[in-house]
Amino acid sequence: MRRHRNSVWTNHFLSLVMGVLLGILFSLIMAVFFSAAAFFLLKDTVFVPYFSGVSLIMGTFAGSHICGKYRRKMGLADGFICAVIMYAVLWTVSLLIPDGSVGLDKFIMLGISGIIGGISGVNSKRPKNYRD
Repeated sequence: MRRHRNSVWTNHFLSLVMGVLLGILFSLIMAVFFSAAAFFLLKDTVFVPYFSGVSLIMGTFAGSHICGKYRRKMGLADGFICAVIMYAVLWTVSLLIPDGSVGLDKFIMLGISGIIGGISGVNSKRPKNYRD
């Protein structure tokens, strides 16, 4: 007889950690992509702050969306919690960098994109081959 094995997404803590890790990974990938675009195509650093903000927004949205999609409940709260954890990680990393400060504007950007990502993940189609 086969045992029922719980998914990572049934545990609230692990699902938040997975969402945050995937969001940070996606943010880093997008930051590398935008840095390459700024270096090779634009050859100017004027738009780098905007590109970094867009990569953070996209990463927070993606991590919250995945967390909401596989968790299938509490999208608004889980999206905001993912955004707060990502902001805490960003703030901690900014302490290590000289003149690196993270303000309230980034917190608001991450919070809004996390909430929207969590809500859209809960309301999206159920993933294929997902067994709860």
